[in-house]
Amino acid sequence: IFGFPYQTLRIIHNSIERKAFGTGAAFALTELAGCSKGFYTFDDLLMRKMRSQLAQA
Repeated sequence: IFGFPYQTLRIIHNSIERKAFGTGAAFALTELAGCSKGFYTFDDLLMRKMRSQLAQA
């Protein structure tokens, strides 16, 4: 969450079906396969994916 005086920007994610958790786990496993050994958060994996996508643009 961030913003300027008198305003904020929020990005909210709501899951409406349990299937979403399976796709998230599959995404994490796919991304982890390309990482060196270590501890990674889901944020780390998302940033890695976003940087990869931006580099291709």
